[in-house]
Amino acid sequence: METCIRVQSPGLSKDFSIGNLHENTLTEIWNGSKRKRHLRTMLEFRRETIEQCKNCSCFNAIIDPLEKLDRDAERLLQYFQE
Repeated sequence: METCIRVQSPGLSKDFSIGNLHENTLTEIWNGSKRKRHLRTMLEFRRETIEQCKNCSCFNAIIDPLEKLDRDAERLLQYFQE
């Protein structure tokens, strides 16, 4: 299971995966440490540290203001601690 719906590449590195549905349930993956770590990185405005995200333009395509979480990032971080 990949962390990004925009990436459709067979050459995507395994470190970008947040889980395997053959090994874990969707709930386990959704609540797992890999997903939490990825979300924390995004909420800490460090996406450039993720190779697959650093040149991504998805962040510039947010049209609905409710989807832009930057102003709530600090508050949301508490929900993604290990």
